[in-house]
Amino acid sequence: MDSKHNQKKTERSENRLRDAKNPYLIQHSDNPVDWYSWCPEAFLEAKRQNKPIFLSIGYSTCHWCHVMERESFQDMEVAKEINRVFIAVKVDREERPDIDAIYMNVCQMLTGSGGWPLTIIMSPDKKPFWAGTYLPKTAQYGRPGLLDLISKIDRIWSLHQTQIHQAAEQIIDVVNTSSDDGVSTKAAMPAWRDVEKAYRSLEEQYDNINGGFGSFPKFAMPVYLLFCFRYWYHTGNTSALDMAVASLESIRLGALHDHIGNGFHRYSTDACWRTPHYEKMLYDQALLGYVYTEAFQATQNIVFRKTAEKTMDYVLTDLADSSGAFYTAEDADTEGFEGLYYLWKRSELERILTKDEFAVFRTAFSVPDFSETHDGHNEKIPLVMTTDNLNSTDKLGMSIDVYRSSIENSLKKLAVERAKRTRPFRDEKILTDWNGLMIAALAKAGAVFQRHDYINAAERAVRFITTELFIDKTTICHSFYKGNTGIKGFLDDYAFLVLGLIELFQATFHVEYLERSVELGLFMIDQFKASDGNGFSFTQRGVESPFVPPKNIFDSVIPSGNSVIIYNLIRLHHLTGKAIFRETAEKYLYEMSGSIQEHPSAFTMLLISLMFEIATPCEIIITGQPEKNTTEKVLEYLHEAYLPDTVILYAHSESNWENLKRIAPFIEMYPSGEHLRMYLCSNHACREPVENLDMLKTLLKHRRSNSNASEY
Repeated sequence: MDSKHNQKKTERSENRLRDAKNPYLIQHSDNPVDWYSWCPEAFLEAKRQNKPIFLSIGYSTCHWCHVMERESFQDMEVAKEINRVFIAVKVDREERPDIDAIYMNVCQMLTGSGGWPLTIIMSPDKKPFWAGTYLPKTAQYGRPGLLDLISKIDRIWSLHQTQIHQAAEQIIDVVNTSSDDGVSTKAAMPAWRDVEKAYRSLEEQYDNINGGFGSFPKFAMPVYLLFCFRYWYHTGNTSALDMAVASLESIRLGALHDHIGNGFHRYSTDACWRTPHYEKMLYDQALLGYVYTEAFQATQNIVFRKTAEKTMDYVLTDLADSSGAFYTAEDADTEGFEGLYYLWKRSELERILTKDEFAVFRTAFSVPDFSETHDGHNEKIPLVMTTDNLNSTDKLGMSIDVYRSSIENSLKKLAVERAKRTRPFRDEKILTDWNGLMIAALAKAGAVFQRHDYINAAERAVRFITTELFIDKTTICHSFYKGNTGIKGFLDDYAFLVLGLIELFQATFHVEYLERSVELGLFMIDQFKASDGNGFSFTQRGVESPFVPPKNIFDSVIPSGNSVIIYNLIRLHHLTGKAIFRETAEKYLYEMSGSIQEHPSAFTMLLISLMFEIATPCEIIITGQPEKNTTEKVLEYLHEAYLPDTVILYAHSESNWENLKRIAPFIEMYPSGEHLRMYLCSNHACREPVENLDMLKTLLKHRRSNSNASEY
């Protein structure tokens, strides 16, 4: 294990988490709090002793989780009181997103907000009666103190247990009746007007000055950006393109982007991308890498290609397990300070760089002119570039090439110096869902940029998941850590993995990836369909819970599993011709129409699926076994071009073509002879085949110019 990624904890007495198979729980194994993991023994002991449960949910790279641990869970006074009054239970939200989803819903319902660490007080039968997030040891910042809360809970539990149980039952009833998570009872097939309404909503949220959406805290919102690119493609509305491009430029130039080590931090605490929350999550790398790749396709801007590639390179260098899968995250904190690994004093920069290099660097990164007279920590600065900095070459009297070369050399010097620092903790847990997103990003980037190393990395990750996380042909486990698998997979595990498999099929045309996508797609339809008939539940059928199984329908920083399933099913329909995929997707869109009308920007990924389906998607079917170089040029063009409404079917050999026909029987009608033929098909009809790349380009250009979103 890399000691710079995973520092040793100081020796303390250990609690029940000492044998945990999870990095977050292990972090708390030396707390004086007598933690249980989420297990039957904890709840049986709570019933035996007639104690309420103190449930704390967080994750290993969470800054405020670390703060609460330092202030309270490592404090002997607080720990003694928790142990006296409660049975304490620790949960990693990434390992048990089902538990987190249930109790986060409770917290948001009771308090109007949520976040981590999530603190829930509940009865021994798992029914909550108090909820909150971070709590300091004593009251401050307008927050109640943990010691005061413990005292109050102790008193009311002793005197008013009957009323507490009644209140908890009422909370359960409300949670269960609202378990559709806002699904409207209205029903009608969504139409293009819903897409327009979502776009207008994003226009209103767009930050014209700093890029991105909303004020602060500000997340990159990759799904919003994908929506804008797709909307521009279908309508020709350049304002949508401008919003997406300007946002990606601001995100790339700001401190959310790690200019030295690459990759992206979780979110910005301000509106102008200057002060990030320094966690690095695998899902952010995957989604932003995917978006920057698509941005390159749409604009051919080489800067977007470089950003996408650097993001992939960061993951392959710093988050890749030797077995092929990808780790979960890197921490925000080092040595008790958030962002310490990433920040710089001016004096450090002046020492490391030459005088000429520093002159360029301070201009490029807006290094302030303060003198360091205090403790030094607050004077450390993030690295932030702006468009104005990039236009400063005249002032410095140098060409743009020399300017950029100087910055690149300086960043390399700083990388060498930063490598001497203590690296943030790395959570080496492997999650199927986040790996699925990363597989999708690597496959797409590998195809678009002709980077076979990315495609190979995606294939290695699939092999790992298939070998280590599949119980049988269709049953997946959610997590893996040091040889130990977690519980059965959730909706997101299946949805995101299928997304990755489809992208990998489109990148390689290896039939086994499409075949596995079909198997898992059918399994999702059978095992995750919600009991109320509306959409898909987060958990599989038969999972026991005191609550109605949670259902996440809204697209946020991460798209919802429901939306990704629909996108997958629509693409699988066009790749295979199987009616069940189209019928299931259309039924879900019909069910969700009322909710889409009420909250359009909360369904941007779902509306991407709608755009794909109603804007007459195109299947490109390539047959024949022509000269290798000719086919490669065709495929290179199709991958690099921006064709978000298109799927491609091709097989490398006659035997692969026969295998493909088993999965997609409709291609039987297309002869596979010696000559290259390319069919453009839409609306169940195909044009006459073309036999060279120039003719294909002409057909695609004609098809794009004739499309008109206003007719949908």
